[in-house]
Amino acid sequence: MNNPLDTLRGNTGLKNYIQGEIQRNALAHAYILEGPQGSGRHTLALGAAILLAGDCPEGQKIAAGCSPDVKCFGPSREKKQLTVDVIRAMKEAALLKSNDLPFKCYLIEKADCMNIQAQNAALKILEEPPANTYFFLLCESAGMLLPTVRSRAPVLRMQRFSFEELDGFLKKEERFRKIRLENKGFYDRCLRSAGGSLGRAEELLSDTEEQKGEDPAFELLSRAGDRVELTLYLLKLNLKRPEFGETLLRMRLILRDLLLLRYRVREEELLCLSSLEEAGSLCRGFSKSELLEAFDFLTDLQEKTEKNLNIQNAKMALATGLCRISGA
Repeated sequence: MNNPLDTLRGNTGLKNYIQGEIQRNALAHAYILEGPQGSGRHTLALGAAILLAGDCPEGQKIAAGCSPDVKCFGPSREKKQLTVDVIRAMKEAALLKSNDLPFKCYLIEKADCMNIQAQNAALKILEEPPANTYFFLLCESAGMLLPTVRSRAPVLRMQRFSFEELDGFLKKEERFRKIRLENKGFYDRCLRSAGGSLGRAEELLSDTEEQKGEDPAFELLSRAGDRVELTLYLLKLNLKRPEFGETLLRMRLILRDLLLLRYRVREEELLCLSSLEEAGSLCRGFSKSELLEAFDFLTDLQEKTEKNLNIQNAKMALATGLCRISGA
């Protein structure tokens, strides 16, 4: 049998650890897998389940996502929080006898989005798990989980790749190698925006519309000193809520780079901007205190937008806030 963990790139230490625990029959009943979107948390959890299945033909069902004994639970699209009813449904399923495998495995997606009631419900089943049942709590920030929940499951952190490591993986594939050759600025920007996540980098590079267009986050910040230009650009910017939220996040990452630039970091330490020259053109428009104020302002606006602030109102708030901070 091929090792299912081989599909997870990097993360050698994690893969060896999981495989060793399974071979020693010492796998814990629960783990918290922490990492950004696209970091391989699902791949690691499902790979562990396939290894647990051994030579059982049901391993193919796990890989295909159709095993009745390996299931994912998470928040619905309509809800930002993972509520207690989801955890109760998982608990009911976990108490039933397995169908095909000698074990059951449950993935809790966006576990750090569980509200307090959901976390307390999860805690009960983690404290007294059914026999031969495993839980993987997938999250971006384990710190968002209650200390009591974290005490019941070891935290395993997915590897965050450097720019050079991401580049090494991606340039092996022809489609990404072509982008690297034809649009290096866009390619570098995607890698720096990926937060060390290979899957996220691949997703960003696959956005063909983004390849053709300009970077709204950079354009907005470059216009912060001109109220008229900034307002006109915002009016023509047709972004829906998810894209607007992504733009606010990217603006924060750019500001992070600009703050680091004040401390004379090396170019390879920039996450979002592709060069010191590009950063310098923005840096001249903000003092250090203005950069900090703008970062806090964008963080607050992003949170309000995620809580259903009207997009048009959010755009106007963005224009007003940036102009106020830059003194335009």
